Amino acid sequence: MIDTSLMRTMPYFTGLRDADIAAVSPLVFQRTADRGEILAFEGERSEAVYAVVSGVLKTYKTSADGKEQIYRIVRPGDTFNDAPVLGAIPNLGTVEAVSPVELCGFKQADMAALVAEYPAIARNAINILSRRVQDLVDLEPLTVASASAHSASAGKPCATSPPRCCDWRASPSPHPASHRSGRSAGRAPPGPTRSAVAPR
Repeated sequence: MIDTSLMRTMPYFTGLRDADIAAVSPLVFQRTADRGEILAFEGERSEAVYAVVSGVLKTYKTSADGKEQIYRIVRPGDTFNDAPVLGAIPNLGTVEAVSPVELCGFKQADMAALVAEYPAIARNAINILSRRVQDLVDLEPLTVASASAHSASAGKPCATSPPRCCDWRASPSPHPASHRSGRSAGRAPPGPTRSAVAPR
């Protein structure tokens, strides 16, 4: 049986009496994961909600070009898979352990019974989902700013390309005649050479 002190690390059980914690404990299980292990895949279904006892995880989406877009870091005391499990929807992102982690969890099949029997768990679930919505709202300006910065940088000229005004091929010479004759600009051509005449 799980240690009930670990259950108190789960926000879902905040405010429950000791007797309620003991009654719920058979429905809660422990799980560990190694670094790099995937605990939820984007677009798939999850069967359990987890709370982190120790370790750190990241939640990310994969862009069209295959890059990770991390939108949440999950630390001890945090939960994940809340919206997919409570809303019976596909996972919003992939969850991966970035260190060895220890987790407490309970299955989706038990969630309805817990919420119906313990109003405190229902209130906690509402608060948790409200925080998830706020996390997404806080993330949106950063996403827009990143996209704007990317668009602005895409429109800048290449730094290695010389500006047109500095390109000798784009500007005609101010003294085309001097270039053709090889004379220095701004200097008059020398006069004809006069032969020396011997005095009579």
